[in-house]
Amino acid sequence: MINRIKEKLHNNKGESIAEVLVSLLISSLALVMLASMINSSSRIIQSSKVNMENYYSANNVLEARTGTETVSGTLSIKNGSKAVHLRYGEGTVSVNYYKNDKAPSGKQVVSFK
Repeated sequence: MINRIKEKLHNNKGESIAEVLVSLLISSLALVMLASMINSSSRIIQSSKVNMENYYSANNVLEARTGTETVSGTLSIKNGSKAVHLRYGEGTVSVNYYKNDKAPSGKQVVSFK
């Protein structure tokens, strides 16, 4: 391999124009693909950052209990596969809760009073 490089350096023959053009084309395509990947990564990072900021600000409101209070709904607590019922004497326990609407889909984050 090293001998081949030395021969190429000491050789007076040049590269053909076709070889130079093909190598420039390949280099250009590689640079365009790299720039595209960097641009896409930057947009994904920015989008994730905005989503996380919204989520955490909604959680702060949730924990401070200053958001919209949801007073209707069903609260069920499960211990494994068994449902745990909240009872106080004969009646059920009234619970007010707040919901984070910015939580990822399928996940509900709530705070109880």
